[in-house]
Amino acid sequence: MATLPGLPNEVVRYIAEFLPKDDLLSLRQTSRAMNDMTFDIFRRDYFQDRYVMLEQRSIQNLIDISEHPTLRLAVRKLGLCTQRIMRCNDDVECLHDPRLENDDWENRRHPEFGGDKEEDWLDEEEVDEDECRFCGSGQLLREQEAFRFGRDQAGLLQAMRNLPNCKTLSLTDARLPWGVVRAQDVVVFPFRLLAGPSELDCGRDQDFTMYVLDTMLAAAAESKLPFKSLDINMGHRDPNRCLTTIYVQVLDSIEGLEFANLTHLRLILSPLLDYQQSSDWEPGFTRFMDMFPQLSHFTLGFEHPAHYGERQIFRRLWMVLSIPHLRAVYLSRFETIASELGGTLVRHQATLEDITFREIKLLRGNWPVLLRELWNMPKVRRITMIQCMIWENHNMPATTSMPDVVSIVDERTLSQVIGWVEVANEEMESQKLQNAMRQEERLLAGLFFQVGYEVE
Repeated sequence: MATLPGLPNEVVRYIAEFLPKDDLLSLRQTSRAMNDMTFDIFRRDYFQDRYVMLEQRSIQNLIDISEHPTLRLAVRKLGLCTQRIMRCNDDVECLHDPRLENDDWENRRHPEFGGDKEEDWLDEEEVDEDECRFCGSGQLLREQEAFRFGRDQAGLLQAMRNLPNCKTLSLTDARLPWGVVRAQDVVVFPFRLLAGPSELDCGRDQDFTMYVLDTMLAAAAESKLPFKSLDINMGHRDPNRCLTTIYVQVLDSIEGLEFANLTHLRLILSPLLDYQQSSDWEPGFTRFMDMFPQLSHFTLGFEHPAHYGERQIFRRLWMVLSIPHLRAVYLSRFETIASELGGTLVRHQATLEDITFREIKLLRGNWPVLLRELWNMPKVRRITMIQCMIWENHNMPATTSMPDVVSIVDERTLSQVIGWVEVANEEMESQKLQNAMRQEERLLAGLFFQVGYEVE
């Protein structure tokens, strides 16, 4: 029986494709030949998407990758995450560990490309573990604050200049950036490690989110990074914290910035407004969109579908949304009326080709009228509906006759989808009538019971 090293290179690579990452790393350490055969897979899995935070070691890791002759070419997506250390109470001081005045501890860590494993940098034999972590938390916070306001942007700029194949920038809290595991191991109460905008401390967190976004875009502009896609996706929820998406007021431009190569923009925003910031957000949003004059593919979504109908911003946003070269649009998770939604899209009929609706709640119905209007636009080739609300009550179950995902690509599929919608409306009306009759029967039964009781 042939051993693994004796198999052809193509077979070894095929097997390596299905290995978990830890097993792939173990396989690469067995021999130089195995390391060489699986290098492309390793490079793709660990370096194609890189996520960092505005922290010195995290940015330095990105710089190290950007200076590697091969690995820098593998980076296709660079994500900036909003993880950072904060004090739970502003009155708590950042305690200083005098041993940290010596930089020798820096030489004790051995960061490896693509990993978060680092040696402990405090001598736990000298102090109690809790005291050690408490001092370390304060030291990390001071280092984080000292790295801001120039040094972080300079580090990003240095790295971005050497990432020629990076085509996507991302602002997110849904990924773990390089270095966060080390911070998680160190940070203890009264400090905390936040991933994104917290509902408990929203104003300051939104300011930090705005700072990260501005820093990322400024560095990208100065470095002439050839990115074509920008993805802003905040509001990731996990069992340990309650986060909220970024508010639309965060979006504004930096004076003089323009990204002529950018064609794809994805925004996932809060459906609510931050009342701690200006309610006059439309000018800032317009300036933000004007930074991308060649934008052709636009995704706009609102998180927290439970907030349908609660201070929605789309009713104001649709009036200022204008994208001259728009070809494909993806809209999700908001409620509107046919005239608002249709008016937004008809405004772009000279260029618009592909329309996708996801979980859209159309008040007062009129889906058939809206779909016909959109299909009659001169360049539209496809309209897709994904789990859209056929009825005003978005909690009602979907009709059994209409799939969750439907696409209109010609007159036949248009008639089919409209037929499904009409059947769904009939089912809804029938269900409403049945519910009304049951309610009336219950009222009559209660009335008869009360009359009979009084007669007795």
